[in-house]
Amino acid sequence: MYPQKPRPDRRATRRWNVMWPATLVIEGREHPCTILDLSALGACLEVQGLAAGPSTATLRSEQFDSLECRILWTRGVEAGIRFEAAPEAVMQLLKPVVPGLGRREKVIEATPPLPARRRSFSRFLREKLAG
Repeated sequence: MYPQKPRPDRRATRRWNVMWPATLVIEGREHPCTILDLSALGACLEVQGLAAGPSTATLRSEQFDSLECRILWTRGVEAGIRFEAAPEAVMQLLKPVVPGLGRREKVIEATPPLPARRRSFSRFLREKLAG
């Protein structure tokens, strides 16, 4: 057996792991599901009997009411969705119910600038001997 190469994370935003019961509504039909992880852009769901193919839907949950979304992919019992709302609007909706959501972004903004590059020892000696 050949060793598996780790796949690079192609996600554009950080995801938060949750285990929330929800309902995915597609063309009036309700599909009970579980939200496995979510971000400002989309979510990964565990849902039984979902047909493959992109389509629009509504994701309903007790935690955040409902969000319009588009089903991007299905693999077995998992499905990936992308929210139709702007990421900022989704973040505002999810911040009160997801512990730590948005905390990482604030840390990145508050990071101080890097210190100026230090001179190498050999350059220091050359400057001392020359001057």
